[in-house]
Amino acid sequence: MRTTQVHSFNHDPTPDATVYICASPVEHVPPHTPPPPPYSLPMSTLLSFPEEVLERILALCVDAQTDAFANPSWHTRQVSRRASSILLVNKTFLRIATPLLYSTVVIRSAHQLATILDNVFRPNPELAAFVKTVAISGGSYDGLDEFVRLCVNLEEFDMTLDNSPWEGDVRERFGQSLMGMKKIKSLVVRKDAYLTQEKPKLLMNQLSNAITSWTSLECVNIKFRFASDATTSSFVSALSAAPNLKTVRAQLPAVWNDTLLNVSQNPNLRCISLSPDKELVGSHLFLMEAKNHDRLMDLIKAGTPVMRNRSQSSSSPTSPVLTGTPPSPSGGSHIFWEV
Repeated sequence: MRTTQVHSFNHDPTPDATVYICASPVEHVPPHTPPPPPYSLPMSTLLSFPEEVLERILALCVDAQTDAFANPSWHTRQVSRRASSILLVNKTFLRIATPLLYSTVVIRSAHQLATILDNVFRPNPELAAFVKTVAISGGSYDGLDEFVRLCVNLEEFDMTLDNSPWEGDVRERFGQSLMGMKKIKSLVVRKDAYLTQEKPKLLMNQLSNAITSWTSLECVNIKFRFASDATTSSFVSALSAAPNLKTVRAQLPAVWNDTLLNVSQNPNLRCISLSPDKELVGSHLFLMEAKNHDRLMDLIKAGTPVMRNRSQSSSSPTSPVLTGTPPSPSGGSHIFWEV
């Protein structure tokens, strides 16, 4: 039998020959394997985070935005169900995210409040202990007394004054609900009606009575321009006597009134925060008169960064002022320094 040893791939041996292609073995190179896509990474990479970090991440997924109440009552909202779906991922997510999900409850109708009580808090009263903030609007006060009894750790109450009709027994039970909020630290008041109407007057009076018993109240945020009249006088008196009130946030009044001046008489008050900032720049009728009251102005400066910065800049040593014409295209300019 004839044997042919082939040293070149260009040589074509006969079909019946035993062919040796090369003398030394050729190393086998495996084909390139691409890395797995990111979505196939194991879940343990996320669960390996410290629990404090994981809690901050999950809080962004279930946070309820109470600022939605800035919209009018007729504004329709898209309700997302993705917040509660985070509880279905695994047991760790369920344990961490459950208190976060129920920490803020937003109620926009009496039907919604009844549904929450029937489907959530009555069958599972332990979930009500996680509630720290309730934001309520639309006159949905029927059942609020039971809600407050279940939510024993409630610390923030966000309410919108409205003029929707309500029954007499609901009016009485709403006052009892306010008195039952013993741990309230923060109060947010909005309005969707005129304060001269009958129902807003009653709501303000009931709030005033409750504030006298809220010994833990530290912050009050008034989301509208607050004027001094018969409707708000009892509310202002309650704020000026609140034993633990530290911060008052309010919108800058259009003209001078003594509402914030009376509130500033509270000896425990530390700051008054005014907004919006763009109206605090330049001369303003309210601020011009407020400068005549030292304590009121000191509280405004302490709580309003724009006013504090203006005060610091005006009290700094006089610095040279650059005046003159802008540089000409040829490079020459006329500059004067005034001291």
